[in-house]
Amino acid sequence: MNRGLIILSTVCLLILSCIEPTHDNRYDPDNPAKAYLAGTVYGFDDNELDGATVSLIKDSAVVYETQTSNGGWYEFQRVDPGIYILEAGANLYTPVQMTAELPADTEAYIDLYLQEIYFDFENDAVGVDEPERFHIESGEWSVMQDPADPEDHSVPNVYRGIAEHNTAPVAISIIEGVVTDFSIEAKLKIFNETTSNWSAGLVLRYQDPANYYLLRIAESYIKLSKMVNGAEIYLAETDTLFFNIDQWYCLYACFEGQHIKIFFEGDLFFELDDDAFSDGSPGLWVQSYDPGGGAIVYFDDIKLWP
Repeated sequence: MNRGLIILSTVCLLILSCIEPTHDNRYDPDNPAKAYLAGTVYGFDDNELDGATVSLIKDSAVVYETQTSNGGWYEFQRVDPGIYILEAGANLYTPVQMTAELPADTEAYIDLYLQEIYFDFENDAVGVDEPERFHIESGEWSVMQDPADPEDHSVPNVYRGIAEHNTAPVAISIIEGVVTDFSIEAKLKIFNETTSNWSAGLVLRYQDPANYYLLRIAESYIKLSKMVNGAEIYLAETDTLFFNIDQWYCLYACFEGQHIKIFFEGDLFFELDDDAFSDGSPGLWVQSYDPGGGAIVYFDDIKLWP
């Protein structure tokens, strides 16, 4: 063959190879063999979470996005090969992220667990009595506004509980979902129209109106007890504190099996073991002991995580 033709043919082949690369790199986004990704998104109570948003992110940009269907299921078909950030998020939840390596011609199944649920009530209309995931057991509850003290809580919305001694002396609102091991943090403020002899706090591992743990503050104490078939049994108490009206305080409880830790304003107050209830729902509590009077309590910035 003529040497000039050989050189010309070689040059043409090199040019064509540059124009149409083979894309045999399994992470090349232009590889014709695509990837498949699917899985299930779970909420804090380990139940499948419908309507969650799932995204594949690359170079800080969302490349693919979908919503979970019934049963928390999501899937991406014919994904360009590559390494992505897989993110899941839903209303009230803190988003979670993880790395997803999706080489060409592979199927991957990745389940996602949303760990923290957060209630600041800012997206709830004023006057609503049961914000999303809350269920009233007793008393009067509604979303209100309290723009004061923005350094102490998210403003302006709060969730208000009212217990009237002569009608409904105990007000309880439960967060829907049964959890086993969990932590919960909540801020609360006793409103200035509250009469004397009040208490407010958290119900924990709630079974029914007669069976649950109860963590509450009153005018001069923090107390942890359990209600068993309607009878209250005290587990731990300190009476060396005094709580001011119209001031925000923070309660924090951690349950791991039988082990219980109680924190107030970031300090550990009680640590003990008890096996009365292995799981249940968390919730909010207000009580008035004053005949003819009532207790009004604001709750805000409630965080719940396993």
